Parts: sequence; structure tokens; C-alpha cells
Amino acid sequence: MTGFPVGFEVSDGENTVIITEPGQMISITNWNIDDLQLTPPEDFSGNFFVTVSATTVDYGDEPLPEPEGSEIAGDFDTTLGEPIILTEEDLIGMAQNIDANDDDAIQMVHLVDPNQGSMVDNGDGTWTFSPADGFTGEVDFAYVVERDGILHDEQSTIGVHENEGQITDGPQIESIASASVEESEPLNFTDSDMLSTLSSDSGEMSIESVTLLEGEGLIESDGQGGYQFTPAEGYTGSAQIGFVASDGENSVESHFNINVDEQESSTVEALSQADDGSVSISGEQVLSSLDVADDTSLSVLAIQAMKAH
Repeated sequence: MTGFPVGFEVSDGENTVIITEPGQMISITNWNIDDLQLTPPEDFSGNFFVTVSATTVDYGDEPLPEPEGSEIAGDFDTTLGEPIILTEEDLIGMAQNIDANDDDAIQMVHLVDPNQGSMVDNGDGTWTFSPADGFTGEVDFAYVVERDGILHDEQSTIGVHENEGQITDGPQIESIASASVEESEPLNFTDSDMLSTLSSDSGEMSIESVTLLEGEGLIESDGQGGYQFTPAEGYTGSAQIGFVASDGENSVESHFNINVDEQESSTVEALSQADDGSVSISGEQVLSSLDVADDTSLSVLAIQAMKAH
């Protein structure tokens, strides 16, 4: 929760926070939200807007058994009782719902289940996760990417293993790629393009599957490691292509983002008529009106006027 002016006191009767800086975030995960109390500073008047971000995790209808040993997998890994430090760069690199970059801000990093450990904001663009005593398993945590005042929800996981021997050396995500195309323009990409965003100690990786996660369009494969994504007719906006890579023993899911831009419409320069009724047309005007990829090799041989009937 954020948006309170400096000096406000926010409390649920048991937990109390005083706002000391603009944009301060408050985690109210364990608060009694039915009894929130706001105390403004003395002589405060005015209005303000509060932003609340909520995270839900869908584990399905049936309870899932806790993963054990080598089954534990996370975007980040640590061992029993060992803290791990996450950086802003780490979280920007893992963002899936926005093509995040270094100009974006990471906020509201928190655990989905506080019983699994603690997440502490170090105040320097890093966060420290410490597993709860005796806990091993997969830890879900959430955060938001802030861009131009808009919050984009993100989620990631930390695998807590009993010992370092259980941390697999499978493929790791190194970066999230992005590309731009104009509407209806196909994008060609290969297995190598996708694998270049990953790393693996084994060095041998392959693509197991490629799917369209977001947007509208068609993905076609040539069966030899080449693909083509064609946006649906008239579609503009964001698209996301997901893929699964494997080193033969372990696999990882990743994606890359595509921005489908509107096609620039060509403009035709208006012709003006002189007082004597004549119209002057230059060769440059003729060439600029042609729909060609490169007009540098073209020249105007003649301009002929057609008599109207």
C-alpha cells in the first residue's frame, strides 16, 4: 500500500507505521485490514490517493505435495538457513509482465507466505531473503515494477535446498530479449536466439517447445530450429513468446517480448497550381510517392500528363 502523505500514521491496532517519505510502501500482508486506522499530521488538509497492490497464487484445486530434494526449483536458489541477496537488476531481469529496463523501479518486494521466511529491504536497491528455521522448499515472492507511475505486478520463486549438492546445474535465465516489428510484419527467430538468453554448466541445451503466451498471431516452425511469428491482421501492441529449454536432465521456462507497432502511413505531398494554371512536379516528389524499399537506384525518365475525359 502506498500514497499516504508524509506524517500520516497507519495502524490496524497492532501494527503501526508512520510515513516518513513520499511514496513510502507499507506491507500489510499480516494486518487486519478490516480495522485500518489513519491518523493525519496536525493541521493536515487536502486529499490523496492510495494504491493497493494484492498478490494471489493459484495452486489449483488439489493440494500439491511439497517438492523434495532435486525437485525443488526456483528462479533463485539458496540452502537451509542461508540468506540470499536479490538485487534490483535481478528482479528487472526476471520481470515477465513488462519489458523492464534499468530506468524502471522495483518496489513492494514481499513474500506470498511470510511463514516461509523474511524479506528485508536493505534500502540500497537490494533485498535479503532469510529462510525460516528448518524450512526447505519453494518460496513464492512478489514485487511490482513501477514505470511512469504505473505499477506492474510480478512474481518469482526462491528454491531453498537442504545442501548445495541438491542445487542443480541446469539451464539458468541470463536475460529477457525483446524485439519490435510493424503490424503484419513477420519476425524470424531461431533456437540459437532463444538459447543465447540462457546459460548452462553443461553447455548443451535444446529448445523443447515454443508457444505464444500473449498477443495475437501465428507461430510457424520449419522443423530445423527456425521460427516465424506473424502478428494477426490489424493487431498492434505487446506480444510474448514463451519457450522451454532443456540440457537433457533439467529444463527452464523463459520468454521474450515483442512490440508490434502501427505501420507508418505514407503521406503524399499536395501539388499546387500556379496562377497560369500550370502545375510543377519534381522528380523527388514522384519518387517519394512510390512504395519501394529503396529509391536510391531509381530515376525519373519522363512525366506524362493524362487528359481527363
